[in-house]
Amino acid sequence: MTNTAKILNFGRGNFAGQERNVADLDDGYARLSNMLLEAYSGADLTKRQFKVLLAILRKTYGWNKPMDRITDSQLSEITKLPVKRCNEAKLELVRMNIIKQ
Repeated sequence: MTNTAKILNFGRGNFAGQERNVADLDDGYARLSNMLLEAYSGADLTKRQFKVLLAILRKTYGWNKPMDRITDSQLSEITKLPVKRCNEAKLELVRMNIIKQ
């Protein structure tokens, strides 16, 4: 019995004539430590919790602040979730010890 694998060729396509999009760092960026990024990437979060966490990171680390007061309406504006759902997700993140209130 031999160990073989079927190799699928997805190709690279023809990108010669396409414009390449690059993130514009002149508009700002959030400097986040690799340790936090890896910890949050491996956390078992719902989509709602993850959206709220990203919004919190944007409002804090995006402005070079380790912490800040952020209203549920601000989170709602960023995440496009209802204010009530933002509050619920935020409280869940607090209970999970991912953020502090």
